[in-house]
Amino acid sequence: MGFEEKIEYKRISLEHLDDLADQHIILSTEENFLPLFGKRAIKAFYKWWVLREDVISFVAIANGRVIGHVLGPLDLNYRRNLNRYIFPYILLGIFGAILKKPLKFINLFYKRFGLVFNSLKSLFYSKKENKNVNGISNSVILLSIAVIPEYQGKGVAKKLND
Repeated sequence: MGFEEKIEYKRISLEHLDDLADQHIILSTEENFLPLFGKRAIKAFYKWWVLREDVISFVAIANGRVIGHVLGPLDLNYRRNLNRYIFPYILLGIFGAILKKPLKFINLFYKRFGLVFNSLKSLFYSKKENKNVNGISNSVILLSIAVIPEYQGKGVAKKLND
């Protein structure tokens, strides 16, 4: 082929939300709730990462479209803030899922009850993690990393992790 495509790596911004939501729908497993709740809920999830400074949130871009991303909180107490931010979108998504795909929703709810319970619990209760002297956790969670199929195996995920 000879032609090397230029891939840019940059922090996630609002302009990337549509691409990220589309990718999330395509790349998600059957165990993922967000696609069931709709594109608005997915965009809200990624928007939270755009609005935060205490997170790792980068995208890989080729030919003007997002081809991959990496997300991770620097604060291990992120879940409460994230869940509070996306809760209204999730609530609307739940009603839509119950109306459009009730059996799929019930099945997934049953399979992932622990996740649902812990997410709801985090809205009201947050266990504080140990922090170092700078107030930042000594650990980082890699919450999500994804690359669209045609760019997999080309080092995109590795570069996103650097």
